[in-house]
Amino acid sequence: MLNRRKIPRNHLYEFFKTVDRNTNQLIGHLTDISVEGINLITNQKIEPYQVYELKVLLPEYMKYESISLDVICVWCNTELPDYVYRAGFQLLKISIKDKEVIESVF
Repeated sequence: MLNRRKIPRNHLYEFFKTVDRNTNQLIGHLTDISVEGINLITNQKIEPYQVYELKVLLPEYMKYESISLDVICVWCNTELPDYVYRAGFQLLKISIKDKEVIESVF
């Protein structure tokens, strides 16, 4: 896959639960992040061009509880085993505080 990112993403050693901000439904687990986009592993197929309002839940040892991201799905591919998907998202909207958290924590 051609990598067109201007800012490299930080690959995470720990996956963070990511939920829909409106329903608290689990969407997937964050696997990498930058101030321009994220990557999730999920058990549901996510349609490209669908917009999500997400909340990434951060572990207790971090001084922040969560970050909020408005994103659009750019792609979604099946991974092994079956019914596991990897999805890439572009950030559409992020607060200054949450952007600073990404830059400092990740």
